[in-house]
Amino acid sequence: MDERTGTEPSQHLVPGTEGSVSDDPRDARLDREVLASLVDQHTDAVVVVDDHGTVVYANDSIALLGWRPEDMVGTAAFDYVHPDDLGRAAASTAAASADARPYPGLIRLRGASGDYQHVEVQPGSATSVDGASYLVFNVRDNQVNEAHWVTLAAVVAGEPTAESLQRLASGLSTDVDGPMAIAFDHGDSRQVVGTLPSVLALGDGADTDEASTDPFDRAMATSDVVVASTADLGPVAAAAARTLGLDRVVLVPVSDPATDRPALIVQWPPDENMAEVLREALTRRPAQLVRLILQRRADQARLEHMALHDDLTRLANRAQLFVAMERSAAGRAPAALAYLDLDGFKAVNDRFGHLAGDRVLQAVAERLTDVARGSDLVARLGGDEFAVLAAGVADVETADALGKRIADAVVVTLDDTGAVMETASAGTADDGNERVAPTTTVAASVGVAPLLPGDDLDAVVHAADEALYGAKRAGKGTWQLAPWR
Repeated sequence: MDERTGTEPSQHLVPGTEGSVSDDPRDARLDREVLASLVDQHTDAVVVVDDHGTVVYANDSIALLGWRPEDMVGTAAFDYVHPDDLGRAAASTAAASADARPYPGLIRLRGASGDYQHVEVQPGSATSVDGASYLVFNVRDNQVNEAHWVTLAAVVAGEPTAESLQRLASGLSTDVDGPMAIAFDHGDSRQVVGTLPSVLALGDGADTDEASTDPFDRAMATSDVVVASTADLGPVAAAAARTLGLDRVVLVPVSDPATDRPALIVQWPPDENMAEVLREALTRRPAQLVRLILQRRADQARLEHMALHDDLTRLANRAQLFVAMERSAAGRAPAALAYLDLDGFKAVNDRFGHLAGDRVLQAVAERLTDVARGSDLVARLGGDEFAVLAAGVADVETADALGKRIADAVVVTLDDTGAVMETASAGTADDGNERVAPTTTVAASVGVAPLLPGDDLDAVVHAADEALYGAKRAGKGTWQLAPWR
């Protein structure tokens, strides 16, 4: 109540007078009561301040700060502003008083809990019908925008995928829009982050079948946005939703470059009328952010793979081999390191060119992979040098068998056109064409050294290398063991 007029500011801060309308054609059908009702029901908080800096009106939306209108009326407006933001608030208010229209700004305002909250404040000025001047502040909850920007900043800073998605889902879980979760593939499992129990983010099933009637399955299979009620859900998810007083769910699939299954933005609005609003809204900035986070994860995985793998053969590279050797040396189980160098490889390059040489290297990689055990690591060190790190090799006999297995596997023959052949006899080459008898053969000399817990890696590599050149001196295409310990 304004003491000077005896009316609510929301009534007298509008054009026109009782029973009349203003000359502005925009107001021709909007009388005072209608405009006052619009202010009272506005989803933004509206706070009116007189020229003494005292709050004379606040609508019900001020509840976003935890206050009731009657709590604020009669108090000093600037008492709610964070001390560090007083200068900015004063400058913005002065501009509005001078009939300028400053852009909305983020100001920290004190809520009923005593905590300060970032909100978007748009100042303006108004004059009542009796000539009194007021400042009118539109105060908007900035949680959703803040969630977007904070998440984006975290992604740029390198925050892990799950943490960024959790940050986004938590930030977009509001009283109006309802709780949110994001489900996405993580390794071999489905992970859920956000403010919902897993069953309300995954549903009862995960068939990803277009014929399925389960809304979660349908969204996953078709990549279409789905809005459903609890009546459409499986019994477990439906029961969980009813327990929380929820009836309507919005499911927004987001493609994941790392997997065939899309991620799923899941939001349960408390008001079913919000579901159609969210159907559109979630496909925009929230979905774009989820897609960005997942794309960054895929890009990072690709870069990590490139850093640890040889581009030509797809084998592990030297860096990954040494990481594995360090892990082995730090453990308790013995292992063996086999170094191999190709014999006759230079002749392939000289006679048939480097493309033929690349095909030989790829064939060697395939044959080493074929004879390696699941626990072994096969690596290309560069040029025509390869290595195999074999776990669990504890004695000379096992090491000798390893060297023989590698030397026997790495025998690559080429026909007179430089094509790699399946066998060392005339017949069909790897490309399916008929070839004549082989003209060039590439084999491998192999050196095997023990790798025991606590070993110095450089010493192990040197021992394997010495054994390798011992095999070359012995006639090539064979293997030799370093002194065994």
